[in-house]
Amino acid sequence: MADGIDGTGSQPSPQYTGQRYLGHGDPNQEFMSIMTHYSYNGVMFYLLTSAVEEELPIGYDLETTIEGKLLLELNDLSWGTQSVEKHVRAAQIRRELAQLSGDACFPLMQELAPVTPLPEARTLQEYLYPTAYTLQVLSKDDKLVAHRLHDYTPPDEYLPIPDEELKDLDLEEDIPVFNASQVVLGEVLKHMVWKVDIDGEVMVCKVTFTNNFWNSLSDELAIYQKFRRAEDELLVPKLKGIVKSHTGVVGILLSYVSKKHHNLRVLLQDVGDGIVPEAAASPALKKKWAGQIKHTVSQLHGLGILWGDVKTDNVLIDDNDDAIIVDFGGLNTVGWIDADKHGTVKGDMQGLEKILEVLGAE
Repeated sequence: MADGIDGTGSQPSPQYTGQRYLGHGDPNQEFMSIMTHYSYNGVMFYLLTSAVEEELPIGYDLETTIEGKLLLELNDLSWGTQSVEKHVRAAQIRRELAQLSGDACFPLMQELAPVTPLPEARTLQEYLYPTAYTLQVLSKDDKLVAHRLHDYTPPDEYLPIPDEELKDLDLEEDIPVFNASQVVLGEVLKHMVWKVDIDGEVMVCKVTFTNNFWNSLSDELAIYQKFRRAEDELLVPKLKGIVKSHTGVVGILLSYVSKKHHNLRVLLQDVGDGIVPEAAASPALKKKWAGQIKHTVSQLHGLGILWGDVKTDNVLIDDNDDAIIVDFGGLNTVGWIDADKHGTVKGDMQGLEKILEVLGAE
């Protein structure tokens, strides 16, 4: 929730859920806009602060407006050489825009949202495509005001894997396909990753969420398909299916790794802090995990696959005390792999050496 947006009486306050840049990097669009997301009584509100001439009233002088000054400064900060100072200032502007937009739109949110809150999303379909309204924030008489945009459709936040990508993947015909309405959401494991239930079977569902991430998800889908075709068993999650919505393939389903601890990093930290008995990560177990991780990484490289985001957070210790490697999305966590080595075998080996060092292995 953005500070300063307060409910009245027993009414709840709007919950800030995020922001999106619209048009940034588009060579045909000189300035960007910001879409701020709020949830109120179970309804999503997309609050548009625009720097695009076609989205503004005729004769609207953006440079003199409250939101315009912030948007134009944010636009300037996004180009050229980046610095810590630029990032800090950009974050301040985004927070200010979220606060100002939320305050200006709150009365309209109260008018449009139901008095009785809608139930929380139960299925992936309900989560991805909730009841929603788009509101635009403009300056008038030195203050921000909001109005509803009836004919404006926000850019899809959950872009499907493009058809040409799917064609290149040449997916096996026996891979199960599920509709987003069949996926019952459970525990949130990380952003856009859930523990889910489909017809009584527990799985993990990973969903696309930006036009940058679908490349990663497409790559992961290709990787998990290689795992399916591999002759040798690998200590990795298994591909259980893909998820489709009315827009296309928006997610993948993986086997759920039943475990006692969140991940290897948390387990080792809890043992060190005395929260978990030392027997849970005994020298013998650490030696076993080190051997398993080394072997799995070797198998990956033999299949032409890179782990990529190599770190102890992406090692799960299952109920059989086996080390399961997860997350092949291609990201890189600072401190594990040098930036110039990321995405290479050398990078994987550098990260692996650090994991083995943590485990006390040679």
